[in-house]
Amino acid sequence: MQRAAGKNELFAELANTFTPQLFDTLRQKLVTLWQGGTAMTADTEVKTLTGESRKVTVSFAVCPGYEETLAKSRGFFAALKLDFLEPSLPPPASR
Repeated sequence: MQRAAGKNELFAELANTFTPQLFDTLRQKLVTLWQGGTAMTADTEVKTLTGESRKVTVSFAVCPGYEETLAKSRGFFAALKLDFLEPSLPPPASR
């Protein structure tokens, strides 16, 4: 997803992949936790190491049994890549 040559390159340059939209999403995650929420999913954007924008879905959830302490949670990024669709076709909802 980030187009890194390897783990070392990814870790060294990871901060460069964050966008203002991702920071907004991460802030919303903190607000969700502060307001007592235990899960959240949001669409946002990151950059590859080469500067290419990627639409992603960010999800997190507090693990069962840790809702009071928030000591354990799981999160993931899922890349949304839709360029396999033919550009001449309308989006599925309008067909």
